[in-house]
Amino acid sequence: MDKDWNQGSCVVVGPEIPDYQVQGEAVIIRFPFLEDAIHYRELRQDKSSTFQVDHTNPRNQSSLKSCRDRVKQRGRGVLLLPSHPADSGTYSYIFRSDTFCLTGSISITIYEAEEPNMMMTYNAHAGEDTKIICPHLKYFKRKENPMWYKDFQSTALPVGRGQYTIERGIILSIKNISVKDEGFYTCRLNVIFNNTQYNVSRTWRVQVSAPESESFGPEAVTSNNLNAFTSSSYSFPYIIFPVNGSFIESHLGSRLVIHCMVSIGNQAAQSTDVTWRVNGQPAENSYLGGRAFQTEKSITGNHLEVQLVILELQPEDNGSELKCICQNQDQKQEVFAQIKLEECQKSFDDIKQSLTRAPVLSPPEFYRPFRVQTDGSQVGLGAVLTQEYEGDEHVVAYVSRLLHDAGRTYSVSEKECLAVIWTVEKWPPYLEGKHFEIITYHAALSWVFNHPKPSSRLT
Repeated sequence: MDKDWNQGSCVVVGPEIPDYQVQGEAVIIRFPFLEDAIHYRELRQDKSSTFQVDHTNPRNQSSLKSCRDRVKQRGRGVLLLPSHPADSGTYSYIFRSDTFCLTGSISITIYEAEEPNMMMTYNAHAGEDTKIICPHLKYFKRKENPMWYKDFQSTALPVGRGQYTIERGIILSIKNISVKDEGFYTCRLNVIFNNTQYNVSRTWRVQVSAPESESFGPEAVTSNNLNAFTSSSYSFPYIIFPVNGSFIESHLGSRLVIHCMVSIGNQAAQSTDVTWRVNGQPAENSYLGGRAFQTEKSITGNHLEVQLVILELQPEDNGSELKCICQNQDQKQEVFAQIKLEECQKSFDDIKQSLTRAPVLSPPEFYRPFRVQTDGSQVGLGAVLTQEYEGDEHVVAYVSRLLHDAGRTYSVSEKECLAVIWTVEKWPPYLEGKHFEIITYHAALSWVFNHPKPSSRLT
């Protein structure tokens, strides 16, 4: 490396994939992309090497400093024994020696109880033998294999025979997975650390796509966690970073380098194209103009990497949609991410608070008619429930969600139609048995009522 590390310059690694845990359990915070960087750069530790971790949260309270009996640094990681909601926040590290300096961070959220946000998503294809890993267990001393449960039932899955088997002690293998196997899979285990027993659990939301003959159009693949890719039948190439639907956080005026990392298996690197798009346009042709460019493809083993470099971040970059595309003659995959500037985020949070408080947000008046306004985009669905009286429109509720893989392949009309159907089904307490008005900003949907053979998704 040609940098002068004595001046404090560091290579930024990551960002790491955010992690979500539940309080009261043993948690190990690790930095997988840092370990990859150490491996690929063949970095050597010596007596000058130091590893420092800092923790920050909205209350400016560091568990590393205030809870040393419970929160401990161990090697290039952090142990929470047990975890607590106060441990949520950002864990930033600096790994430095006389010859290198790497820095990065990971966002950790500790919930008081299991919530949908903390469940990792794994996308499988019908007919495959699928393998789901119970992460981080190899770093604990354990006397038994984890128990696996489906859809939060109290009875464990019958592993060891039939469809379910355990591999390497921590991997659940599901043979010939089908759509009926969709659901929530939870691994639970008691582990021992310093002669004290702790609970460890993790929940995966498994989604199964139908065979290609039953699906509509090319299917996208979501990379929600590196540990998810354990299926030997997974098709190549696939993007392992960035995470689909993630946010790339940075500061105004800073330089941003985003890595698109692609695993190609045993395929030839020359046959796989990797490109970046900014709001649907090549970086050089986008509104970023001369502030951004895409690097040449680099090859390391069976991985490709193409970087998107933005020389200086400006306020209009907040919320910009970034898309990494990899494809060869057999498969195409896209993942989406958004830029989030911390300075702009405060303004956004202020606006969000204003929109979700009186006088903008009002309680429903059930004797008045409701109005539903919906919208669908490339990445998600959203809607607003309102009522009009006293000369003003009053907001009753908001709702939104990200689109999953199959939904991203829908046409514009199908996305707008999906937004309407999903919203109406979401608000039965307000709408069921009542007359209400739907407003959608897509005039083509009126075509459904006049077309003799519309798409099956539109009927």
